[in-house]
Amino acid sequence: MLWKKINQFLTGISEPWSFNFKEVFSLSFKKHKKDTDIQKDDFIAMPHPWIWLRAFLFLLTLSFVYYTIVYSGGVFLAFPWFALVTASIIPITVAIFLFESNIKESISLINIIFVFFAGNALSFAALIYINLNVGIESINTAFIAPFIEELAKLLPIIIAISLLKIKRLSSAIFIGWLVGAGFEIAETLGYSTFLGFAEMFSETNMAFLPDPSTLIERSLYAFGSHALFGAIEGAAFLLSQKRDNIKFNKKRFVVWISLSIIFHMTWNSNVVFNSSPNLTIIVCVILQVIMIGVFIFLYDACIRDNKLTAQEESNVDIKDIIMTDNEKSEFVN
Repeated sequence: MLWKKINQFLTGISEPWSFNFKEVFSLSFKKHKKDTDIQKDDFIAMPHPWIWLRAFLFLLTLSFVYYTIVYSGGVFLAFPWFALVTASIIPITVAIFLFESNIKESISLINIIFVFFAGNALSFAALIYINLNVGIESINTAFIAPFIEELAKLLPIIIAISLLKIKRLSSAIFIGWLVGAGFEIAETLGYSTFLGFAEMFSETNMAFLPDPSTLIERSLYAFGSHALFGAIEGAAFLLSQKRDNIKFNKKRFVVWISLSIIFHMTWNSNVVFNSSPNLTIIVCVILQVIMIGVFIFLYDACIRDNKLTAQEESNVDIKDIIMTDNEKSEFVN
């Protein structure tokens, strides 16, 4: 089948589709007394994240609290905190979701913090380079800036995956998402505070409060943005290594990296060149749906990679791993 060939080319994993919405989110909406409720079995192919939902609700509530402080209490100096929390809702929530899904290869907190802030710092470096060497003309914003920004994120992603000796696809995607999340939060925070306060001092703003429109717009479309592009790049680097009996699959790497750049260019082009606000929104929604599909594909690849890696590590078939006690005793005898 064509799908099997495409899947094999993109991932190098021949395992069939394994993602199950009901099972993955089975613990998300249940009450948990303590963290020890998390599964700690020797082998779990299907992750069961649940803390992500609590984090999402916490950040969303905190965002509303800061919104009330700024726009009902009139404390405009709290706007940067409102922008920071709101810009972090989607990137941090999904980061926690991916961290919980990384069931076999733990990454220390200090490494998580380092990767996140390194990506954040690189985002500013990339923006400075663009402003000084590329400019902010429409054509550059649409086509050149995405290329530079994605390469700027790719470098620390490759370094982090290499230094941490990452072997699992779920870990590589998590690292990529962290770098992209740092980039995304910094960019959203910068644009929203600058434009928000600029509008605050304009002649048309009678309320003398920062304009939240940029922040809200960017936060609504936060999923299919820099963090996801970083996750794609993390997947690209790991999926291109030691698969299909090829030391490094250059074609697979180029395809995945090109996909992140094309997504970025398409997004920027839609915002820069589309003169119809309604059509811009429609295209943005369509792109979000497509990129959610890409994320689900990668997440399923993580599950299949867990199965494949378990087979390679134990040198037994996956069926032997989940044998019943009777089958195990018969197998031993």
